[in-house]
Amino acid sequence: MPQSYSPVYLLQDWSATSMGANNVVVDCPRDSTSEQVTLYPCLDPGTLTNTSAVLANNNLFFRSHNAGAWHGVRTNIGISGTDKVYWEVVCSEDDDDTWVAGVGSLATDLANTGGPGASGSFSYIQPSSGSGEKYDGTSIGAEFGDGDGTPGTSNENPVGTIWGFAVDYANQDLYMSKNGDWWNGDDFNSNTSGPGTIWDATLSNSVTLFPMIQGHNQGESITMRFSSDSWAYSAPSTYTALTKTATGTGNYNLPNPLDSGTSTRFANGNQDVDSSGGGNSPFACTMAVSSGKYYWEVDLDSSGFNDGSVAVGIAHASTVYPGTTHFFGNLATEEGWYANSSAGVLRNNSSTTAYGTDASSGSTIMMALDMDNAKMWWGLNGTWFTNSGVGNPATGANAAPTSMSLTVPIKCAASAQSGDTLFHKFRPSQWGYTAPTGFKAWSTANLPAPTVKNPDDGFALITLESGNTIEASLATARTGWSSYIDVFKKEADDEDYDVRFSDDSGNSMHFNTDAAAGSELTLNTGVNYSAWSWRVGAAYGCYTAEISHTNGSATNQAHGLGSGAKTAVAKRSDSTGDWYVSHPNMSSANIRWNQQDRPSTTELVTVDGTNITLNSSFASGTYRVIVWEQIEGFSAFTGYSHNGSSDGPYVNLGGSASLVAWRNIDSSNSNDFFATFPTYSSDGVGSGNPTDIRYNWTNQEKGYSGITIGDVTANGYKMRPSSGGAFGIGADDPMLVWAWGLRPFGGAGVAQARAR
Repeated sequence: MPQSYSPVYLLQDWSATSMGANNVVVDCPRDSTSEQVTLYPCLDPGTLTNTSAVLANNNLFFRSHNAGAWHGVRTNIGISGTDKVYWEVVCSEDDDDTWVAGVGSLATDLANTGGPGASGSFSYIQPSSGSGEKYDGTSIGAEFGDGDGTPGTSNENPVGTIWGFAVDYANQDLYMSKNGDWWNGDDFNSNTSGPGTIWDATLSNSVTLFPMIQGHNQGESITMRFSSDSWAYSAPSTYTALTKTATGTGNYNLPNPLDSGTSTRFANGNQDVDSSGGGNSPFACTMAVSSGKYYWEVDLDSSGFNDGSVAVGIAHASTVYPGTTHFFGNLATEEGWYANSSAGVLRNNSSTTAYGTDASSGSTIMMALDMDNAKMWWGLNGTWFTNSGVGNPATGANAAPTSMSLTVPIKCAASAQSGDTLFHKFRPSQWGYTAPTGFKAWSTANLPAPTVKNPDDGFALITLESGNTIEASLATARTGWSSYIDVFKKEADDEDYDVRFSDDSGNSMHFNTDAAAGSELTLNTGVNYSAWSWRVGAAYGCYTAEISHTNGSATNQAHGLGSGAKTAVAKRSDSTGDWYVSHPNMSSANIRWNQQDRPSTTELVTVDGTNITLNSSFASGTYRVIVWEQIEGFSAFTGYSHNGSSDGPYVNLGGSASLVAWRNIDSSNSNDFFATFPTYSSDGVGSGNPTDIRYNWTNQEKGYSGITIGDVTANGYKMRPSSGGAFGIGADDPMLVWAWGLRPFGGAGVAQARAR
């Protein structure tokens, strides 16, 4: 089944105009505090005065479409200050010889009947008549003839004529050219740049001017050329293209349509959220954080707010949507504030607390999250709510009461009601109030820098390469690593995983069997394999060793990785023995990589901040143990309960993974253990599900074609199981997830993850 590749929805902000060079949005997401982005203008759809008119070609093309009426559009970037700029205008279709082009202010009425609008707001030429108007409203008459014919006729200003505009804003001069010749007051002449008298010297320097065009009737087509590589003629000396430079780029948090209820509606770049049904519709936002202090606001629809029908707050990153019919803080993994008739109410872990005053239409709800100290505050219209005294995020005083754990990654969440719109404001320029001291915008630039900034330093992956070269390729990819674990997976005819350890040269084990360690597998020439390598070391959250164990007593082995979420495996290497697995989301139980089994009631392998422990019931012998610690932005070990729908939950990993492993641990079923490589597909174009590879099943590389992991995003996955229960499809199916080689989603000094 084809995979679909989706972005993580983010509010991208470079400046007031979010356009990239040549009017194309720069690849998203992207972060830099110093990088400069060059923004070229285009025609602004928000200023188009007739909805039947057409904008195309990256909004550089305009076609009028309104019989007998004027309508127009202006650009999204204006001219001011010391700008000396040049651009070109070309008409490719002229229905009734009445279109105009020029520069105007925000006061220009481009829908004005019979002309371009208010005097004192527009300087234009009308090529068909050879006439125009100065900025002060003075007509300049039919002065654009060049002696070759009558102005306005096909031999005077025909379709295809290239009109050049040059503006020297500081000196309030506008020059015009025709096919490279500049108007000199009587004619167009190549020997002069013209008198520059299209507008007078009384223009206020506080007025920003915008290139504008206006059409009449139903078929006048005009193209604007702002980029120098599109010009037919060179700009005059000292004149350049009209551009705007934004220093620093940023991606802000945003409600996520992939992490929402089925009746939740999104608009305004996904900043506005409401419900298409009568009930509450939950949704979460794109970013999860595990540290730092963040501030954001939510505005309530001013056109009619249904009191008590919306809630705003936070949830654990693993909380499933749409898994409930609302977000009200009813679970131990959610906490929300909502309006309730005449008073604000805080809900957490099924408890209700009166908290703050009631909201109303047009209210602004303020929120401050302190992950470093596990605290949360709410406020309304500039005043922080009271608990036992006035709340003050800046000092840490009087945070909201909570029984929800804030020691795990947290995402912003909310619930909307039909008729209510929640407008989420994560960008500082949108805020109505000042953020508390020490609190930042919730953006990728403000995420903490990960310990591993480049995942290639700690995880190497080679996909689909011949057995005669892939070993060398993997060795090159992990150059400089002194300790590592290599895995080779054959594509062709079986599910064998050859696993090699740098501290046991010449020998290997196999994830899919219980066999003892033996000689390394010989890889076949002409057969494709995939391979990956974990770098062993505390910086990359990986420890491995062979240890001795005696039946009848537990064996503790120090791993040296320190505190934090951990997963581990243990397998007997001197004889047969299963791969026993420990996962932070699975307590008092164990599963096995190489078996289709249900979780047992006894956890045989455990791991804490100091040791990996083998249960006393294990047979005496030598065991290979591996411990992985979760390194934020590099690895993730999480879980979720499925929502019982083919439109499954969104799984937030905090980055884009190189390798993901999945296991359904429904106690009523025996399930497979899968590994996936989301970075490639077998046909090279993304039309096949690449790696439904079972650890414990004889199958080829693609595995069972009826299972798909869904949408691949820049920081997780949207699970869309097509059949069966391997990735969870029953309501509340408990799933475990392992992810390695994450491309960081944000933070300083990283090459940020992108959607595929």
